[in-house]
Amino acid sequence: MLLKNIEETFTREPTGGTDASGALHSKKITAFEESGNKTMHDTEGWKSLETSMRIMQNIIEAIGTHLYQFELDRILAVILKGVDHINRFVREISYFVINAIFIASKTIFAVTNEDAEERERLMQTQNQTKFVEFCEKLVPIVA
Repeated sequence: MLLKNIEETFTREPTGGTDASGALHSKKITAFEESGNKTMHDTEGWKSLETSMRIMQNIIEAIGTHLYQFELDRILAVILKGVDHINRFVREISYFVINAIFIASKTIFAVTNEDAEERERLMQTQNQTKFVEFCEKLVPIVA
């Protein structure tokens, strides 16, 4: 549901939409608006995109290496669109999402001295493989 919201709000609403602070600011009428040719700032009209990207970052930070139990192609696609986005805040959060992925993944290659159960070792190996595959897809995005 979150990814669907992000994917749908990558398209700018022509009228600028409404945001949570809309009621706090008085509307300013400009010559452009009167003639019907409203110009918008690059951070205007994206609805909940920035907030949804921040929520995705927080979820990734919270679930840690369990991230690799999910299909990551949609997350990669969102990151790819986000790092090139016109809205500077969306671009910034896209890099925060990348950072969250790396921080969440820091224990994947950790070697423990304890003898773990076979199931945990298998999951760790699968996570390592998925992490490597994810990084291979991520490199062209951040390069």
